[in-house]
Parts: sequence; C-alpha cells; structure tokens
Amino acid sequence: MANQTFSLRIKSREDITATRDGGPTSEDIRDGCYMRIADAVEKMASSYDALRAERDRYKAYYEAEKSVARTRGNVIAGLKGAITRMKKAGR
Repeated sequence: MANQTFSLRIKSREDITATRDGGPTSEDIRDGCYMRIADAVEKMASSYDALRAERDRYKAYYEAEKSVARTRGNVIAGLKGAITRMKKAGR
C-alpha cells in the first residue's frame, strides 16, 4: 500500500508540474503550494512520531529504574533495621 501511495504522489506531482499552454496557471501554482504544505506536514508528522516513540522508550526506562530504586530502598531499609536489632541485642 505504501508503494502505491508513493507512486500516486509522484504521479500527482507530474500532473501538477506539467505545463499546459506555455506557463503554469494560477491553479497550478496553488496546487503546487498545497503539495509543498502537504509534504511539510508529512515530514513534521514523521518527526513527531519518532519523538513520541523516543519519549515512550525513555518513560519505560524511567519506570523500570524507579521500580529498581524502590526495591533497593526497601532492601537498604531492611538491612538498617537488621543492624539496629543486632546492636540492641548486643547491649
């Protein structure tokens, strides 16, 4: 499907750039402007998708590390409690 869309885009560009009687008409210029706007929007959308994927990846990394940090915090707290109990038992 992507190849078909790509070839249709090329075909529509060829149609727009084909001049009729001598030079481009105002409709040709308008259509060319619309094509440039559409290309710019498409490029921005692909950049946006890449940024969103990168954001999601970093968010997943953050959540995983936050979980590990919480687990390690619990281990440290447990060890501190064990040391305190050992100190009290040794008195």
